[in-house]
Amino acid sequence: MYNVRRNAERVCASTDKNQWKEHGPVWMRKEYWIELCAIWGGEKWNKNSIKAKENRAAHPEANVHTSGSVSFATHKARLES
Repeated sequence: MYNVRRNAERVCASTDKNQWKEHGPVWMRKEYWIELCAIWGGEKWNKNSIKAKENRAAHPEANVHTSGSVSFATHKARLES
């Protein structure tokens, strides 16, 4: 959904979610897209988004999610040593 939102923002040249309503993805029903735009444009969503952004910036070490071919146990052991 991040890429879909970013594409709508780019196409509309605006961060205003109300302008995105006509530029939804082709694979999604229009009424669902309009509802998502309303949610993303709401005060509650923006408040939570700002708070999450502040939390990520305040604790960058807590946002390391790595796995790949190395197990989490191996990562943990490396970090503890």
